[in-house]
Amino acid sequence: MTAWQDLKDGATRPCDSVPVCLRGDLAAAYAELDRRLAEAVQAPDDSMAAGTEALQIAEEMAALRERMTGHTYRFTFQALPRRAYRDLVDDNPPRENHPEDAAYGVNMATFPVELIAASCVAITPVSDPEPDVPPDAKPVMTAADVEDMTDQLSDGQVHSMFSCTFRLNRSGVDLPKSLTASELVAMHAPRSKPPEPGA
Repeated sequence: MTAWQDLKDGATRPCDSVPVCLRGDLAAAYAELDRRLAEAVQAPDDSMAAGTEALQIAEEMAALRERMTGHTYRFTFQALPRRAYRDLVDDNPPRENHPEDAAYGVNMATFPVELIAASCVAITPVSDPEPDVPPDAKPVMTAADVEDMTDQLSDGQVHSMFSCTFRLNRSGVDLPKSLTASELVAMHAPRSKPPEPGA
């Protein structure tokens, strides 16, 4: 029989990351190009000018995406120890008459910032390999850092980071299942030879 003491050194808390572009102006320019591309693609099929314009826009988008990559960072999050997460929840009780607080069970004016700060264990350029996160990794941001950062980001970017940290701390870790992967493996598995006639 296996004892927990034999297993605990190999145990790690769940990790995930969110890419965040810190240049909102580039993201807005990309969105505008995307809108123009959709319009150009919907032009009549026999319009050679529209096809040329669409190609030019697509090339601009590719170049802009390259620029955005240079300003995009991977924020890596690790689930907190269970007791630390419960303490954080207890320190941010939901306010009365706030439906969002009631839905999450916490004060949504303060909890997301504190959870992001407590869970963020690495910030790396998105072009770098994902970092190996040790089990005892320490946070690299304070709540004040996160407050300052959220003033520079869109609501959607902040929500992506909070959703990631909330899921890491509230979800279980089970053996992953993929129907597509299973079907692909089954399709390419060696088949047994059919029996010889008369066998």
